[in-house]
Amino acid sequence: MRKLNREFKTTIFISSHMLHEVRQLCNRIGFLNEGKLIAVDTIDEFLRKAGVRIVLEVVGGGDEVIKVIEGVNGVNRVLKRDEGIVVYAGSDVRLEIVDLVMKMGLKILTVKVEPPTLEEVFFTIYGGGVR
Repeated sequence: MRKLNREFKTTIFISSHMLHEVRQLCNRIGFLNEGKLIAVDTIDEFLRKAGVRIVLEVVGGGDEVIKVIEGVNGVNRVLKRDEGIVVYAGSDVRLEIVDLVMKMGLKILTVKVEPPTLEEVFFTIYGGGVR
């Protein structure tokens, strides 16, 4: 498919829910909702617009730490997951979050920044937010 695309300058449409495979094959993607094209762009641009995903492992704090993190400017959503507290933000707000959590007297085991997955981008564009 890539060879056809390059050599013949042919656009190839792929319809798939397997977004990890789409990422490997495509340089531009579009999202459909009820048969209507709702967004088209490069994968890199979708991921850039989606912001960052910050994952923290914090000892203690419960729901209170989540409420404090939700109050940080630029934070869009905070979820408690198996891997820890997952923060979706428009920019890297790691330092602000770490400062607030430490002021709460809690211990942070790890902090890492990751790009959101295409699945997370899809759910945000589709309207359901990050799931």
